[in-house]
Amino acid sequence: MKIKRIIFAIILFVSFAAHPIVPTDVGGGGFVIKCTDELDDDHYRTFDVWEQSKMLQVDSFGLKGRDWKEKVQFALDRLKRVDVPFAYAISAVTKDLEENMERYLVKNLTFPDIKDYTDIVISKSCVKMPAAFQIKAPFNGQKKFYFSSEVWRNLDEFNKASLVLHEAIYKTLIDFEGALNSDFVRYFNFFISSDLMDSVSREEYYEYRYSRQLSLIKTAKPRLQSLQVLFLHIFSKNQNTKTTREIASRLVSWVPLMIMVPNYQVRGLLNIDTIDPLNLDYITSVLQDERMLSDVLMNPILFRISASGVLEDILSMVEMKEVLESSNLTIEKINNLFNNLDNYLDKEWQLFLETV
Repeated sequence: MKIKRIIFAIILFVSFAAHPIVPTDVGGGGFVIKCTDELDDDHYRTFDVWEQSKMLQVDSFGLKGRDWKEKVQFALDRLKRVDVPFAYAISAVTKDLEENMERYLVKNLTFPDIKDYTDIVISKSCVKMPAAFQIKAPFNGQKKFYFSSEVWRNLDEFNKASLVLHEAIYKTLIDFEGALNSDFVRYFNFFISSDLMDSVSREEYYEYRYSRQLSLIKTAKPRLQSLQVLFLHIFSKNQNTKTTREIASRLVSWVPLMIMVPNYQVRGLLNIDTIDPLNLDYITSVLQDERMLSDVLMNPILFRISASGVLEDILSMVEMKEVLESSNLTIEKINNLFNNLDNYLDKEWQLFLETV
């Protein structure tokens, strides 16, 4: 037994010495893209800049300043023009990073490939490298941020600023909005670092700032349109029969859930006859599903009013009552309902923007 313990201790010691342990509760993985040109020279850019410059088709980007600290400050000063609270929240994090960067830079640490992003295709001449991560709730003695010193020294001042802004924006969104992935962070980071910020109006800015929330509206609309097409197809084959009205009533009962949680995916086997999608308890159970937290948090539809309020809004629509209860269903009534639902989404989005 004693020999086994000694062998185990040796193995454990060697493991710690060879591969420093990365904390488990990590997030905010900042990545860098290293591309090799025809002359075998390496060029380093943050994932945010590399990806979004292609997706947004914007070549004009950059931040004024002599070093990365001044460039970060320039980005935040420009952000204050349209969003003072968010700029100050991010600056609280960047101040910590500026003051403690030397301590946060580490050597000989294998950085994890944190899967907090949507995979995209990278060209054969380029490779994605983890460059930074943050610990959501560091234990005593742990750092809040870890930056790879090997990667850091290969970045120019603009890309250093971009990496710092990525981590700062991500931490702010994790703390304030419960962000679970970095897709929006990369998008927003590039946006405030590009020349788009020079001319954007306050109204246009909020379309960028709340793109995560707007995506829920954009998801709900085509789902409702698909339901409308199905309605019209069924009705065109069997106009105003009892069976058609029953099917219509059954289908339209899913509308509130489509509006409140448009990304919801039914998990496992579901006996649809045991589910009443107009039941507030069922809707609440869906909203409480931990997989839905990122969608529910700051959902434009649920931002001002509760789930019961949204349900009441929808069920009180005259057009909804006509489809659910009318003995004389018509194409006009079906179209009126879906037009009204579309207008409802637009109205709630505008009220959301006015509130935030």
